Amino acid sequence: MVKKKLKGRRCYVTFEVNIKDAQKVSVVGDWNGWKPEPMKKRGNVFVLKKIFGIGEEHRFRYLINDSLWENDPSADDYVPNPFGSHDCVIRT
Repeated sequence: MVKKKLKGRRCYVTFEVNIKDAQKVSVVGDWNGWKPEPMKKRGNVFVLKKIFGIGEEHRFRYLINDSLWENDPSADDYVPNPFGSHDCVIRT
């Protein structure tokens, strides 16, 4: 789930994922050169907070246990990627 909170000229975004039996979950997106950013585990929920500017658009996906790609059902949109699947889109 993606939660957004606007404050001034910034958008505070919280990425949350609840994946049973996951040992490691990362957010991978265009803002970080598609390099995995590990999420912190809180119980069964993995969380990562980011700050973006207002009016930005970013593509992202979740990487689970370094091998399984998942999309977020609460993304603002989905666009095809060159690997035959879709990336999530978040708009701030």
